[in-house]
Amino acid sequence: MAVDEHDTVSDERRGAVLRVEVGADVPPAVVLDGLDAPQGVVVSGDELFTVETGEARRLWVVSLTTGESRVDAEDLPVGVPPGVVPRAEPALFAHGMPGMARRFAGLAVGTDGALLLSGNGEGTVLRLMRRV
Repeated sequence: MAVDEHDTVSDERRGAVLRVEVGADVPPAVVLDGLDAPQGVVVSGDELFTVETGEARRLWVVSLTTGESRVDAEDLPVGVPPGVVPRAEPALFAHGMPGMARRFAGLAVGTDGALLLSGNGEGTVLRLMRRV
């Protein structure tokens, strides 16, 4: 799960991005669902970005004003590379000691407005420029 500063979360197992009202007694609102293992989430201006780390390996953009969504990039280096058998995830804690964190694809917005994607499949960081 990833959480951004706008109380938006990506839920990998549920395949959705949700808006959670902290302190409110209301269920989370679905921003986008039907996704293939979404991980990172970030908001820039009125757009929300998330990345699918399953077989789809796509970057999604959702307008927070209109609710319209689109795919902005495909075949990203996230998730298990095609043709590779995934290995078991390491334990987060083992025998009371910290273990290894699981792989995670994160998103951030750079100072120049570019989107930064940490590709958990290859360990790379991509700088994605916005279309104009």
